[in-house]
Amino acid sequence: MEAEREAFWLEARKFSRPAGFLSQNEVQQLAELSMQSRVNSVLGQIHVDLARYHELGLPHELLKDITDADYWGYDDPEELGMELMETAAEMGDRTAMLLVAESYETGRRLGRSRSPYWPKAVNWYSRAADFSEDSEDGTEGFISKPKYEIVQKIAEMHREGGCGLEQDFAKAYELFTEAAKLAAEAMRGKVANKLYEMAEQCAI
Repeated sequence: MEAEREAFWLEARKFSRPAGFLSQNEVQQLAELSMQSRVNSVLGQIHVDLARYHELGLPHELLKDITDADYWGYDDPEELGMELMETAAEMGDRTAMLLVAESYETGRRLGRSRSPYWPKAVNWYSRAADFSEDSEDGTEGFISKPKYEIVQKIAEMHREGGCGLEQDFAKAYELFTEAAKLAAEAMRGKVANKLYEMAEQCAI
């Protein structure tokens, strides 16, 4: 019995392999599986990223949905951008309102066919200021200007006049005073004092 067992193990050892040893074919198969796994992983990540870009409105392959006719109908890309921004502002996007107002104030991003026009800038600044209620610290949104800064901007434009807006010191005085009160409510004491001084200068 013992002799048979010994003979069996001698034969079995002829076919045994050290731990971790694989034949060339098995190594190749594992390499192919590993490569396929990495490819699937990368493709999966790409699809996840595309989905995120689509949700966030960032550029991605779906931009091909905008045809050449949609884009190349405009000689000036900035003009197209401004029209889209105004559409967003009309739909109630406060950040778009501020960007449109700044564009009409400074002339930046308007495109070649437009020029600064302060009445429109004042209109959009006013709509942005009235769009939502102030938070406790006097700001409205994490990337928006505080309301008192917007009112101050409108006051400065009335004080200076130009670009289609008539100079109006009385209106500037009223707006600087309003901005000062808003700054005081937002616990911006130094800013409030400065705005009151600017209001007094318009009253002289």
